[in-house]
Amino acid sequence: MSSKLTYIAFLIFLVAGFVGFYLKVATGCNLIADIASLALILTLATLILYTYYTYKIASEAWIPVASFSMQQSKPIPYFVSFEIRNYSKFSLECWCNINPSVCGQDVQMEGFYGARSSWTLPPYGAGAGHFEIPKILAKVGKTVQEMKQMAGTVDVKDQLYFKVAFCFYPVGRKKSKVSLPIQPYYFDFVNTTLVLDF
Repeated sequence: MSSKLTYIAFLIFLVAGFVGFYLKVATGCNLIADIASLALILTLATLILYTYYTYKIASEAWIPVASFSMQQSKPIPYFVSFEIRNYSKFSLECWCNINPSVCGQDVQMEGFYGARSSWTLPPYGAGAGHFEIPKILAKVGKTVQEMKQMAGTVDVKDQLYFKVAFCFYPVGRKKSKVSLPIQPYYFDFVNTTLVLDF
């Protein structure tokens, strides 16, 4: 709607400018010449503004934007859902490393959660996956029961901590990589809750 109004205003100013110019040449009146000059200046200003805002709208459509979220599953508390979403008009290649540490010991993850493979999302698409806390604990020889018993004696944040690194870029354009700030989470074994640590 606003682009039609801009176009109509542009045409009105342009026609008024040419009519004023023609009348000045035909009649020699300075008032008409001033009106013609004003109309042409307003036409030029309208054209510049229209071009600028058209460029802004077009360029913002090509900025890569994605996000992720981690949520604890309600029916299965040690099951963590991981969702990623693409808000761009083009496909994005997304990488993630959840960087878990159990009692201060780093745990290496495989696949997407260990930044070993990417996840390609279509325009405006989303993807969902999951990981299981008992499997992370097993990599360092721990169990959920052991962590629950230990929960009252150590700082809850030291038991299972995540430093989630997430980045993305348009498919085939790795140089345009966007990295989100590291997002820290910890698992509270006292309350059986995944907590965002801010």
